[in-house]
Amino acid sequence: MLEDSTCPYCGSERLRLDYSLPWGDERFSGYEIVSCRSCPFSFASPFPDPETLRRLYDSLEYQDTDRKGGNPTSLSPTELDALVARESAFYDKYSELFGSTGNVLDIGAGWGLLLKHFEHRGWDAHGIELSKVQAYFARQQLLLNVHQASVDELHLLELPQLDLVVMRHTLEHFSDPRRVLSMIGQRCNRESRLIIEVPDYHSYDRRAYGRSWPAFGPWHLWYFSQKSLTRLLADTGFRPLRFDRFLSDRVCANPASLTARMMRKIINRVGGKHLFSGRSIGVIAEKIAEGQD
Repeated sequence: MLEDSTCPYCGSERLRLDYSLPWGDERFSGYEIVSCRSCPFSFASPFPDPETLRRLYDSLEYQDTDRKGGNPTSLSPTELDALVARESAFYDKYSELFGSTGNVLDIGAGWGLLLKHFEHRGWDAHGIELSKVQAYFARQQLLLNVHQASVDELHLLELPQLDLVVMRHTLEHFSDPRRVLSMIGQRCNRESRLIIEVPDYHSYDRRAYGRSWPAFGPWHLWYFSQKSLTRLLADTGFRPLRFDRFLSDRVCANPASLTARMMRKIINRVGGKHLFSGRSIGVIAEKIAEGQD
């Protein structure tokens, strides 16, 4: 209930209820999406307890969502290689703003497909994944250094100083993202880069889909926007270098159709991607050295 709630980021009691969403878990029947009127953050209320979250991550429903490449456990080695190769789209999108090699940490590595692609590109690859199913697959099938651990255990892991940290659809899962980014900053080099991709709560798709927006789920605790990401990065010692938006699912639903092709051409020409923004927003940020503004 909003009457008993405060913003977990700034502590304000000035809240707005956006959605009430059901969920069929025996210990977690539903949740609300709430926005703070005093700061730019939106979040789920209540947060599931840690035991419920672990059960949700290991559920078949979560494993079968199209998350970081879908569920690859039944694929052949050739099909796995093809999925890993597809991660070049993510890599190439940001590569001009980070070094050619170094130590990379993928937080929320999932099945390890993106991390394997980084390894193929010459990086010293490390990962953290809460799901024991996915972490086991990444270690056993892809032979990656992926720890089955929560980010709270980051300080306990044997990791080198990091040149690049990737958080692709991960930050929204943490109860205290400010603490998480502060911890990450302590493991980074002076010129390290941080890549974050999260659902875009201020997107056209969220407004168009309403309560049926595919990014809603009980494992998502925070719902970010460009404004809230900028605030969070500034509060934790990072500076955004570039934001990236993605076209609406509805525009891309039938990408081969004449209507979709014409619409994409018009949007790209007039720079209107923000008007028809899709499910996600991305940012690459740099670590701010002490004493820098």
